[in-house]
Amino acid sequence: MIKALLFDLDGTLLPMDEPLFTKIYIGNLAKKFIGSELPADKIPQAILNGLQKMVTNDGKTTNEVQFWKAFDQVVQMDHTPFIPQFNEYYANEFIQAKSGCGFHPAAKEIIELCKEKKIDRILATNPIFPTMATYQRVVWAGLTTEDFSVITTFEDYHFCKPNPDYFKEILNKTGYQSDEVIMIGNDTKEDYAAVSLGIPLILVTDTVKGDPDSIECMFKGTLAEVKDYLESILG
Repeated sequence: MIKALLFDLDGTLLPMDEPLFTKIYIGNLAKKFIGSELPADKIPQAILNGLQKMVTNDGKTTNEVQFWKAFDQVVQMDHTPFIPQFNEYYANEFIQAKSGCGFHPAAKEIIELCKEKKIDRILATNPIFPTMATYQRVVWAGLTTEDFSVITTFEDYHFCKPNPDYFKEILNKTGYQSDEVIMIGNDTKEDYAAVSLGIPLILVTDTVKGDPDSIECMFKGTLAEVKDYLESILG
């Protein structure tokens, strides 16, 4: 019996031009620190270094700890005094990155369907962003944080996709078994990693990453088609 759906965010519930989003996001963040003691020209590489360390996190610390440790190595100084400026960026300038994203009405329709069918919703977005940035992107998708019982962020999680341990951590924290959940995502590598644990995958093809014909999954289709499919299997 299906008790919960795990949703990817970027490219799934939130259509995204990832290169454009990343360019705006990192570019504006670097601009935020021009003229400050934190070297703005090193910030793009520092962020990429942090991302790499999070993706390869062995679980001994949170992704947040891994990110800042790698960030500090590149900028060669302690980021801590600049946390207020980072928070200010996410509260203000970060919204400009929304121009690298789209909108799909089926996202809200699927969430409402889950509520109607008493199916739990877990936002299994790769936990490489702080809570502030993750919550904003939820809103850009036309949703609210209250639509989900769990939202994975870098403060709370110790692994990243495509490491299967990321999905294990979700199962351990929620108490669900692998046959009680379905993963819904657009990435044939990152989201497909859930299959190794026995979690079925529904592949969203609107902005699919990778070759959809290279993997076997429960269902493949556009987000609108996924909504119809869920209506048929959730009763």
